Amino acid sequence: MIKEKQFRDDYEFPEYIGWLNNKEKREGNDYMLVVTDLFDHQKYPIFCSSALLEETRAEYDDRDKMSRVDMVIQLQSQQEQERYTTKAYLKAFAEMKRKERENANQQPSSEEDILSK
Repeated sequence: MIKEKQFRDDYEFPEYIGWLNNKEKREGNDYMLVVTDLFDHQKYPIFCSSALLEETRAEYDDRDKMSRVDMVIQLQSQQEQERYTTKAYLKAFAEMKRKERENANQQPSSEEDILSK
């Protein structure tokens, strides 16, 4: 099992991120299971509450030897998501400003420096 924040930090699967961003499916659920259909090897999400996690996992893992649960992701609450998004934005903004300052410090300061390059 992996926590959503860690999953978002460590993996870059756009399809999975799209599933995680689906507010309608997330509502009232605590987990997202990534299930593989072994017939056509397609992956799909199954959302469930913590009360039904083991039952849902058992249902989809080796279902008639045609599916497998690949990953269980513990979803964040709405508040945790908002905090994480805000923190990521501020971190990216601070990094952008730091690079701007570095670039400003590296620029030639006189005409002589400009002509010599």
